Amino acid sequence: MRFPTSKRTAAAVAALLALTSPISADGSSQITTTEKSNITNAKSTIFGSSFSATCGCTLLSIYSFFGESEVFYSGSSTYASETQGQFWSQTLWTTPKCVFVPRTAKDVAKGVFIATLCRSEFGVRGGGHMVVPGYASTNDGILFGLSNFTSLSLSADKTSVFVGPGLRWGQVYTFLQSEGLYVLGGRLAHVGVPGLLLGGGLNFFSNKYGFAMDNVKSYEVVLADATIVTASPTEHEDLFWALHGGANNFGIVTKFELKTHPINKIDSNPAIFQEFDQITYDTTDFAIRDPPVISQMLDDAGLMSATRHAFRVQASIASYEALKIADNTFFEYCNNLASLGITSLTFVTLAAQPIQNTTIEVAVNNGAGGNSFGLSANDNYIWYVINLNWDDPAEDGPINMWLENMGNAMSKAFHDQNLVGNNGREFVYMNDAQAGQDAFASYGDAERQRLIEIRQHYDPDGKVFGKNGLCKGGFKLPV
Repeated sequence: MRFPTSKRTAAAVAALLALTSPISADGSSQITTTEKSNITNAKSTIFGSSFSATCGCTLLSIYSFFGESEVFYSGSSTYASETQGQFWSQTLWTTPKCVFVPRTAKDVAKGVFIATLCRSEFGVRGGGHMVVPGYASTNDGILFGLSNFTSLSLSADKTSVFVGPGLRWGQVYTFLQSEGLYVLGGRLAHVGVPGLLLGGGLNFFSNKYGFAMDNVKSYEVVLADATIVTASPTEHEDLFWALHGGANNFGIVTKFELKTHPINKIDSNPAIFQEFDQITYDTTDFAIRDPPVISQMLDDAGLMSATRHAFRVQASIASYEALKIADNTFFEYCNNLASLGITSLTFVTLAAQPIQNTTIEVAVNNGAGGNSFGLSANDNYIWYVINLNWDDPAEDGPINMWLENMGNAMSKAFHDQNLVGNNGREFVYMNDAQAGQDAFASYGDAERQRLIEIRQHYDPDGKVFGKNGLCKGGFKLPV
């Protein structure tokens, strides 16, 4: 039985038996008027005019009794797996009222309809690689776990692959490898598919093919009104553009169609590379340094085994001066970190990610008329990602404060030295951003306003997926 005994009240059973048409799949891809009426009547019979996550979980349990989706409550092994085991970082562990595990886009649509009907908060988890607390989960609401959305199929001409949002990139690459094909996705196998694509997506071939989002050919999306649509260059073109960097502000994507690329063979020792062996490197300004906190981590056998993670991103133009600022700021703050008495830290890094203007230029031909970032292609950039891993939840506060202070110091130095580029807007790449960083504020003014207008069209006032809406978590557009 998919719902606990405490939920099986006489009213619930009466409502269940009173349904003249079962709440189940009927072959239609959309929720029918009859199904909506039945769900609404069940809600009215059991809960009257009250609204809550309990309402949502109970109706989902009744619906799931007839269908193939499932609802799980605290105490079950699946609940534990969906709320903990599917997340990379324990900073995302939460205690939702229930976990809804749909199997089809129509299941998701019914879930959105029920959550809206009951005014229940909900969160959506795809691959589970997010680290910002609450951004792919919910406390006391309904967690939509997309674990069953693992479909993978090639188009007949093999120029597209259809990918479910419950997959991680390692699974996608393995599937395509035997075909000699590749897609623009995550650089680590355990990164999830949907979050990366909706937030941009950096790849080892981005300088040639653009961001991962610029290689999406279509999206299947469940909207705020529980309808299912396809967004592509020929259908819902405005939504298609908005999903190129618009995150989870427009709906729940239940399928991605991605452009495939051939895997080219690479000569591992071409003669031209041998000339690089003759280069003498001047390390005067970037000497190897070993602050106490680094020594502490290098002595830890569990270097990468930490359970808690945080990221932050800062940006500058690609220049020697900017690199020196980032390097010096990072090591200065690493020295200060040791004085905070942090004992469970296992890993802290500063990664400099080059973003060539060719990556930005590719977006012009992505089928959507560009993406929503609004980045200037007049500059080359470096996006600096600071990553910390630790184990003790009691140290979440001081570690995140240290990370915020260090990022702000780096940003101030970039601005003071006029090293930001991008017309003075320091871009905040949301897939590597820390809680509190306003990613959309760094988008182009015209692009941000267009996103807000499109959100208003598909989700008026953002009541479902907006900043103050039912779907919590993620980087949200301003109201």
